[in-house]
Parts: sequence; structure tokens; C-alpha cells
Amino acid sequence: MTDLLDPSALDRAVIHDPHAEKVLLGLCMTRGRRVAHDLTLNPADFYTPAHEQLYGLIQRLAGEGKPTDLATINANLASVDQIHRGLITAPLLIECEEVALGADGSVAYYSRLVADYATRRHLSTAAVKISQLARGEGEVGELVEMARGLIDGTRSSIVSDIVLLGDDYDEFVAGLDRETRTVPTPWPGLTKIISGWAPGGLYVIAARPSIGKTIVGLQVALWLTRHGYVSFTSLEMTRRELQQRATAYIAQVQLGALKGRSPWNPELTVVDRERIAENTDTMKALRLAVNDSPGATVNSIRSHARSVSRLGKLSAVVVDYLGLLSATPGDRRSRYEMVTEWSRHLKTLAMEMQVPVIVLAQLNRGSTQRADGRPQLSDLRDSGSVEQDADVVMLLHAEDPADRNVDMGIAKNRQGVLGRVEFTKRGETAEFAERHAMPNDGWG
Repeated sequence: MTDLLDPSALDRAVIHDPHAEKVLLGLCMTRGRRVAHDLTLNPADFYTPAHEQLYGLIQRLAGEGKPTDLATINANLASVDQIHRGLITAPLLIECEEVALGADGSVAYYSRLVADYATRRHLSTAAVKISQLARGEGEVGELVEMARGLIDGTRSSIVSDIVLLGDDYDEFVAGLDRETRTVPTPWPGLTKIISGWAPGGLYVIAARPSIGKTIVGLQVALWLTRHGYVSFTSLEMTRRELQQRATAYIAQVQLGALKGRSPWNPELTVVDRERIAENTDTMKALRLAVNDSPGATVNSIRSHARSVSRLGKLSAVVVDYLGLLSATPGDRRSRYEMVTEWSRHLKTLAMEMQVPVIVLAQLNRGSTQRADGRPQLSDLRDSGSVEQDADVVMLLHAEDPADRNVDMGIAKNRQGVLGRVEFTKRGETAEFAERHAMPNDGWG
């Protein structure tokens, strides 16, 4: 039995259509240079070497504004390098013209045939590489993401459509009165300032340790489960710890009582148990998928998000937190360079999946050296280029980690105004309650 993943077997079972390639070349020669000029195929999309060289010459002539007929091709053969010049023979040129004259299909039809066969060959090559990946070493999540990259690479390399800014402008105008696709935050005042979570947006929530960024991140994630599944990568807390905090918030039970019986934890009251029972179905139905695997990477975040999206509509990706992501084994770059790459990949993930990606980050000690202690965008600079990549940056500040009064400064808002929101941090029920929002209140 033939091994379908044996490269030599794939070479024997060639995937191409020589007739379609010849017809398309003939159409370029007999219907004028505009045909070749408008095609988006690459020479490498032609399997037969002679066809590849001929199409490359035709493309070059069309790009120079010259005719692509038989006479002009013959006159320009000398421009083809000597090694490949002999492949473009007189019999080949004549045959291409003849098959084109007798062809029934359109240029678009034969162009699509050639493109489709090229894609199939790319898939065959990808299959071999994926098989080699599967038999090699490496973390499974990383291998899966590399395999997906090989498959994704076959989709955009063949025919690309050029889209002008004015295309679909009528549709843009018609949609001005439609409801936006943004999703509200848990806090109306913040929603008014940043206009909610937008598909494709990268949102950064940053703070010094123990101010409450994980509380905010989890509260946001739980809120967003109303609109679909949420992929939550947690590098600070286990799934069980997140269960405790989610239960405290949803059932309004003291967090300490959910951590198990001990001399220093409060005991669950009868009312607490009733509230937990009343909210059990809600907890079980939460569309919150937690990835708490040690050593999470950007690739594993992307892989988890894609897997979650197969369960149903994905509403957001949340990462807690950026600075704890792991580097690929063997990567010797500086931490700054790696975090810069991660933030850019997370922005790309948001745009690819058309969901908001909400990233928690830790601020450096710059704010502690200021008189007012308030953090600034510059305090994010240890976090690579996240300051530049983010669409919105929200900075949490409290005079003391134990302080219940917490300010959130909207220090960057690419699509709107800056502002400030005052919160009350209720650590016992793992939530932030909004007190007052001030749009256009400068932060800094």
C-alpha cells in the first residue's frame, strides 16, 4: 500500500493540469497583454517548468506595457536566463495558441483551475511537513499551532483580491444607522468612555501587584460569557481558584469562605450555602474556557482560542498576565524583544478572530517614585511594544493595595477620549463596583 505521506509517492502522484496551464498561457498570448496584466497568479503556480518560465516572461512583458503575442515573446527570449531559455520552444508556443483558440472556458475559469491545483500541491507539501512535525520533538500545543500555520499558508499564497478603500462604500454609508458590534463592559461609565469592547481590539489593563487587575479581568470575562464563549488563559491562578472567585462574585458569597475550612477562613453560613445552590446552574452553564496550563505561550493562547471557537461563537480572549508568558525553548532574545513580539501577535490574533483580546499587564516601579504615585503609559515600557500595539490602555491605581478606592485611568484610547473611572474594590466578593466615570478627564 502506498504511504500517502511519503514525499516520493506525492511526486509520483503529480497534482496538476498541463492542459489548463497551456490554455491559460495561450489566452495570455492571443487576447492581449491586459489578460496577463490582470491575473494574480505567480509563475510558481504553474507546475511544468516550461510553463512557469513562459508565464514569467509574459508577466514581465505585460508589466512593461509590451504586447504578449508570439512575435514579441520570440523577440524577448534573450531576456530569459540561459539555463531556462531552452524550455520555451517554438512547438510549445504554437501548441499554447492552438489549445487556447479551441478552449470553451473563460480566462477566469482556467486561472482558477491553475490556482486550485497549485493550492493542492501546497497542501501536499504541508501534509509531509506536518507528518514530520508529528514525529519530531516539541510541545504538542506548539506543534499543532505550527501545523495550522502551514495549512493557513496555503490559502493566501495563490490568488489575492485587491480591495480599494472606496469599495463597498455604499454598504458603509447604509450601515451608519445600524447598531455597532461592540459589547458593553460591566460598567456603564467605562463603556461610555471606550465605547465597549470592539472586535479586533487589543485592550490592556495594567496595575502594580495586588491592586486588583485579576479581579477586573475575571469580572470582564464573566460578563462577556453572556455574548459567547471566552478563552481565558490564567498564568497566576488555577482553574479552582478562578472557580472560587467566580462563585464569590456571582453568588455574592465571601471569597474566604470558599477556600476551605481553616482557622483563619470564615465559615460558610446557611445563607451562603443557599446562594451557592441557587447559582449552581448558572456556574455550570458559564461559557468560560480556562487554560491554566503551566508555560503558556502566545501560540498556545491562539490554539486555545481557536479550539474554544469551535464550541460556538467566541466573544473574547483574556490573558492574565502578559509578563508571565513563556518563551519558546531556545529563544535567546531579550525579555523586552520577546514581549514586544507577543503583544504584536496578540493584536494580530484579535484582528484574525475579530474578537476583543483583553490582556492584563504589570506596571514597573516608575509610578512608585512619583509624588502622586499615579501610573503613566511610560510605566508599561518594560512590557515591550504593548503601549503602541494596544487600542486602549487602562491603568489601575490605589494609594495602598489594601485601599478599597481604586482609580482607573484610560491613558490611551485610539478611537475615543481619555478619562477616569472611580471604583470600589470589593475583594471579599471579587468584584469592582463603579462609582463615578469622568470622560475627558486627563490622566497624567
